[in-house]
Amino acid sequence: MPTNREKRTRKRRAPVETWKKTYMLTGEFDDVDVLDQLYWNDALIRETWKQCRDALLDAWIIKHPGTRPYAWWLYDAPGTRLRVGGKGTASGHALAADDTHCRGIPRYWLTQEDIDFYQNFDDTPFNYVAYDEGDPPTYESEPAYLDRLGLLADGERKQLKPENFKQEIAKNE
Repeated sequence: MPTNREKRTRKRRAPVETWKKTYMLTGEFDDVDVLDQLYWNDALIRETWKQCRDALLDAWIIKHPGTRPYAWWLYDAPGTRLRVGGKGTASGHALAADDTHCRGIPRYWLTQEDIDFYQNFDDTPFNYVAYDEGDPPTYESEPAYLDRLGLLADGERKQLKPENFKQEIAKNE
């Protein structure tokens, strides 16, 4: 019997190359040649993420609910995570440098040696606090950040347990 309905086909996503997948998800390179090609080329990395974002993000959320992959934090995150306690000043904040973050938390913190050096460097006041091993800076968890900003996918919150919302200690790399 004839019909007027159009046959609908599903668009298939092209498979993501292994090196792209590895880098976009973890920030790590499997191949030194790829490192040379990408390392200083933010525009290429951004474009690569844009092309494979949806496929990688959907799969990531299924396997790792309450978290986001490396490239999401680089290009999609609306900001850093909320600091909830501890003592210490991120190096980038104090030195007016580009802050390097890992999943929304600063990676580098001023040490007491840094404080001593900059206080004696010139006459400019340097009133910052060193990273305190006894009371390190703490941040909201990744799931708490995503939840607070309404960024959890449908059904994602149901997969999370109370321990997923524990505060996270910033490490001084």
